[in-house]
Amino acid sequence: MDTRLIAFDYDGVLADSLEHNLAVAAHVCASLGHARTATLADVERLENVSFTALGLELGMSPAMAAEFDRQCLANPDVATAQVGLFAGIPEAVQALAATCQLAVVSSNAAATVQPLLAAHGLQRFFQWILGAETAGNKADKLAALAAQLDVSRANVVMVGDGVSDIRAAKAAGVRSVAVTWGYHSRAKLERERPDHIVDTPVDLVRIFAD
Repeated sequence: MDTRLIAFDYDGVLADSLEHNLAVAAHVCASLGHARTATLADVERLENVSFTALGLELGMSPAMAAEFDRQCLANPDVATAQVGLFAGIPEAVQALAATCQLAVVSSNAAATVQPLLAAHGLQRFFQWILGAETAGNKADKLAALAAQLDVSRANVVMVGDGVSDIRAAKAAGVRSVAVTWGYHSRAKLERERPDHIVDTPVDLVRIFAD
């Protein structure tokens, strides 16, 4: 695959954070007095994976969902030390960085992303980390990166674990690779018709070597 830039989503692609975030969501639901807590099935139904969207899926009002999102992200239990990288990700990142420039494009905050990458010695492989504090949606950020590099969008790839990542790639005119070890199932991802679907980080490296 002829590629100049690979943009990774964070949660569910690099960071194995699903179970941890579900636990945080349950804690915040209880603190808000909301009886229903999130399950894997609720996450599977989301079209855009965020705490706000999860709150709405759980039957919260828009105002409560916004507060749910705020408290989940501000919760002291949302600690980088409690979240790890998926097995095989460090090796995959190092291999891909040998031939491509790397970025993180995430709805999470850069202040959350950077410490985990640094803890595993990977921060130096990523030229850009565009998080929640960067203006625009993921499609906007992908387009901005392509413009900054002055490369064809055909040479940019978004690697994500959710349907919204695939849709963002299509909206930005870049290619997409869906990974099945994150928040959405293979079946849900396949319905979005990404350019590639991979089941392991080793598979991810292989498609870029082809």
